[in-house]
Amino acid sequence: MNFVFFVICISCVFRLCKVIFLKCRNIRINVVEDNESAVRERHNQQELNLIFTRVQVMDMTAQREEREKARKEKHMKEARTLMELMERTPFDSALGDKYDLKDCVICSDEFVQGEELARVPICQ
Repeated sequence: MNFVFFVICISCVFRLCKVIFLKCRNIRINVVEDNESAVRERHNQQELNLIFTRVQVMDMTAQREEREKARKEKHMKEARTLMELMERTPFDSALGDKYDLKDCVICSDEFVQGEELARVPICQ
């Protein structure tokens, strides 16, 4: 093996060591910064996932409330229709034969409260 020797003054040796030290330190700092940025990115992604999950839950809650509201409106409409029918038709056995009043038309306690719907058959 052939070795090549350079003659370098002491100040250049110190400068060279300083450059090598700074390069190694810079590489280490870059690695740490990359790790920190990866951690930061992962944290941001987790926050975004959490926000997305909250939005999904809020959306599902809103959809559930809309379905519940639509169901209640449907039941109210059925109750009004039945009440109008009962008001127009005399309440007798013929109506009982035509519309089976033993079966509940509305399966919710909310629509049986009050005097208006007193003649609506109730689920028991």
